[in-house]
Amino acid sequence: MKKPLVVAFVVSAIGLSVPTLAQQPKAVDAEVRKQIEAVFTEFQGAYNNHDVAAIAALYSPEAVELRSWRGLFSGQEAIQRIFAFDFALGAGKMASELVQLCPVGNAICQIAHSNVGEWKDETVVIYVRDGDTWKRLMVFVDDNPQGTNAVDPEVRREIEAKVMQFDEAYNKDDPDDIAALHIQDAVEVRSWEGAKYLRTGRRAIAIQYANDFRSHPKLVTKISELYPIGDDVCAIMDWNVGTLKGHAVKIFTRDSDNWKIGMAYLNGSSGT
Repeated sequence: MKKPLVVAFVVSAIGLSVPTLAQQPKAVDAEVRKQIEAVFTEFQGAYNNHDVAAIAALYSPEAVELRSWRGLFSGQEAIQRIFAFDFALGAGKMASELVQLCPVGNAICQIAHSNVGEWKDETVVIYVRDGDTWKRLMVFVDDNPQGTNAVDPEVRREIEAKVMQFDEAYNKDDPDDIAALHIQDAVEVRSWEGAKYLRTGRRAIAIQYANDFRSHPKLVTKISELYPIGDDVCAIMDWNVGTLKGHAVKIFTRDSDNWKIGMAYLNGSSGT
């Protein structure tokens, strides 16, 4: 049986200049860290109790989960069904390690490693506020852990090149080139539009960017952190386009010999 997937939604915003990498990850407020750790522990407890209703309640209604071996699941009901399927196959007990927490605007990106019986996975989760609690909005799970917390230098160069390609496509108003940089069932969420406006599929994402181009804004992005997630890579970014500024999380996944964007979460606001 395969483990649950923790998806991190990725933000699509990239710039013309060569991306630079920060030396240290940004700090999460101590109180927020305790809150996220509590949800992290609650998820593991619900999983080990095989309580699919309690698991689903930890996700936002519009949540998505992308599993490297099974594809995309969208919405609480679909996520509840896939965990029920896991448990029907005889899922073992989960033991998880929280590796990193990074602020992404007013959202939080979590990197974690898990064991479920003989299976291992590495995950990214995007948490967003829902009233006085935190909910899982996007989850990405890779079931082929590499046993390292450092991105290979060659892989780093390849991801930087893809970020540059996205930049160039954006700044020449080319939605087809942007579409080609995404996997077929890629997902993007923008915080300022609300999770219900998530785009699924490279065509829907390209159409949204074509709408953005009407004002011909220019995009500038800096990569702040890169994390290996199994065979894939999580990139955390700062971006600026016109009067809109913000942060992003993107999952880059292998598609044949190319890296493509699988999930993106964009957090931003005008003039901030």
